[in-house]
Amino acid sequence: MEARTWNIIQLGVGFMLLFAGFNTQNFVEQTVLNSVAEDTGRVDEHAGYYSLAIVYGCLTVGNLVAAPIIAVIGAKVAMIIGSLTYVLFLLSFLYVDSWSLYLVSAINGLGGALLWTGQGNYMTLNSDDFTAGRNSGIVWAIYQLCLVSGGTFLFIVFQFTDKHFDQSTIRILYSVFAVLGALGVLTFVFLRQPPKQESSSQKEQKHDHVKNILATFKLMFSKDMMILSVMFMYSGIELTFWSGIYSTSLAFTNKLADVAGNNMLAYNAVAIGLGQIMGGTIFGVFGERTNKFGRYPIVLLGCVTHLLCFALIFINIPTQAAIHKTDDISIISPSIPLALLCSALLGFGDSCWNTQIYSMLATFYKKQSSEGFAVMKFFNCLSACAAFFYGSKIELRYQLGILAVGALLAFVCFFGVERKNTAARVQSKISTSSEVSIVKALY
Repeated sequence: MEARTWNIIQLGVGFMLLFAGFNTQNFVEQTVLNSVAEDTGRVDEHAGYYSLAIVYGCLTVGNLVAAPIIAVIGAKVAMIIGSLTYVLFLLSFLYVDSWSLYLVSAINGLGGALLWTGQGNYMTLNSDDFTAGRNSGIVWAIYQLCLVSGGTFLFIVFQFTDKHFDQSTIRILYSVFAVLGALGVLTFVFLRQPPKQESSSQKEQKHDHVKNILATFKLMFSKDMMILSVMFMYSGIELTFWSGIYSTSLAFTNKLADVAGNNMLAYNAVAIGLGQIMGGTIFGVFGERTNKFGRYPIVLLGCVTHLLCFALIFINIPTQAAIHKTDDISIISPSIPLALLCSALLGFGDSCWNTQIYSMLATFYKKQSSEGFAVMKFFNCLSACAAFFYGSKIELRYQLGILAVGALLAFVCFFGVERKNTAARVQSKISTSSEVSIVKALY
């Protein structure tokens, strides 16, 4: 296997193992901490939302300085350090306390900035214009296996527990999550350096920390990035929704919980994971066929899929379920098959958006990959932080309205920038071909 392809696969495996713990716990964190609040009073009943808001808030700040740090220590070391903070976060649940929870959430957020920006940089160094879309799809598909494996694990555990999480169940869950995270760290340790040589100017830039920070801010306030920030923020809001708010809404809908119990959370995780894997496979493994039509149809498909999904959730899930447990119904009585269909649609739509975001950044900002991915994660995490805060305060129907408007605006902004940059690249190739033809004619 070609060295860069192997690096991409190993990168995906590392993220799959690490987030088999972290992403799976996202589905149960608010429900777990709600149980801890009822049993011990050591945390607030909405501590899960607050914790994740702190994680993404610190991720937002960390992204402003991640690029220059990675320029010095390299993408591999950055991912190792960042992944260790995720393991620390998971271990903190062995004894839950408000202050320790919020402290490790902040540390996790800062470490996450190194992890995700390092991932974008490492993937770019192992990609070119032709393989960028394929590689982002491969990483995404392998990474999202974490949801299927995590959901299966939750299903097994929930056979031996009721709807309430006791301390022993919490310790079992988070011990396994932490072990999986540690295996992810080891996978990053054994990553090979990408087979790509740095130019002398890039080597010199590593030592110019002020220039690196200024480069991130300069790119952030460029016209294209400001337009794309709408899409990045939408990806953060919908990430918050499928990874935390929707699963909590299912758990808090008593008419679903009475039938499926905690298994509803496991089913939800598996369904979202299958949707994510389907999208990543179609646009990654079979990317040579699907990507020839460009990024427009894929992002449009993601937009339409999410709009349909939001409408079905509005019909199926009671609006109060995002905030507290409820016996209410929405337009119809809550349906488990419809809820899981929405889970799969959320996952598939998310893969449409994110594979194309990564592909676009790796293509258009190849020479500024660390800065480009840092800016993307800045806006992504800023909106995710806000969404976790308002997720505990406003009803589900209003959150769905925000998501629907965000999806439409994100597609319009993506279309404008993609069209402009694609036209510029085509014109550049035509100009280069013309210059070559003139030179050949002269000689």
